[in-house]
Amino acid sequence: MNKIMKIAFSIVALFLLAGCDTFYGITRRATLDKCPTREQVESLLYSIPEISTVEYILDKGGYPLTLKGIQRPAIIHNYCYSDGKNIHANLQFLVDYKGTVFYSQTLIRINRKPPQEWVEATLPVMRKVEEHLETELGITNLTSSVKAWEGM
Repeated sequence: MNKIMKIAFSIVALFLLAGCDTFYGITRRATLDKCPTREQVESLLYSIPEISTVEYILDKGGYPLTLKGIQRPAIIHNYCYSDGKNIHANLQFLVDYKGTVFYSQTLIRINRKPPQEWVEATLPVMRKVEEHLETELGITNLTSSVKAWEGM
């Protein structure tokens, strides 16, 4: 076997042996016109009877490199909410350097499926959160524009 064939075989073998993570759960996404404040979101989440705990985490993304240079990082507002038992979700608002707001709610596990009890308890609460965001905070067309993915 010549040297080029050995290198090609090694690369193919490396790709075949490399593990890939599998994601299981629920993802709901949309693009919004505005980002609600922390106080608004926390108040809304606590107004839903099924939610007993909310944890807020403020984060920032990387610095995008565009044709106009390095841009400011995205601001990421994460709200992890739970009932302490079967409801486990992450609500996120990401605001990029252009001011575009990306909304998502997730219940995700890596390389294993979340318990069915979690899915059955969390999904209706996710929908309820979206309805409240629309009716109470004036985020228009959220429920009709959400793209959902359920990988079970």
